[in-house]
Amino acid sequence: MWYNLYGDFMKTLKRICLLILLFGIIVVLTSCEKSYNKIKHIAYYEILSLDEKEYYVFIHMPDCAICKTIEEDIYNYYKKAKRSNNLPNLYVVNRGEKENYDALTQTGYYKDDDYSHLIGCKNVEEIKLCTSPVMFKIKNQTIIGIYDEQSLITNELGIEVNNE
Repeated sequence: MWYNLYGDFMKTLKRICLLILLFGIIVVLTSCEKSYNKIKHIAYYEILSLDEKEYYVFIHMPDCAICKTIEEDIYNYYKKAKRSNNLPNLYVVNRGEKENYDALTQTGYYKDDDYSHLIGCKNVEEIKLCTSPVMFKIKNQTIIGIYDEQSLITNELGIEVNNE
């Protein structure tokens, strides 16, 4: 008789362990969502047309190593700006999406060139990029700041970078 109790106990214990394992797998899989997916995305044609006085637009490519490196930092700034009335909001453009890529990408444009000619830009059709990431600071539908390197982006957002 005590053998049956032991056998039932072991079956119950196995079921509990299996449920805990399944729950753990579900938690891990749901927490793997990319941080950029949690930020408000806009299309390229909205870059200069948002109805806000001042905001940032962060443009990334899904396979960009630097974009992946600072992804969590960008998301943390986004959350901080959402809670604050003093910080400009941040929006994301995924340059990897075909419509955005076709509109924003200029071939034959090299990193040695800079994007300074876009300061004061009010026409989204003039925005052509060759690198990622790039972040624009926009005020009154006009580009007032361009940040095209990791350190420039993180410095502008006030992010301390962990160089591990």
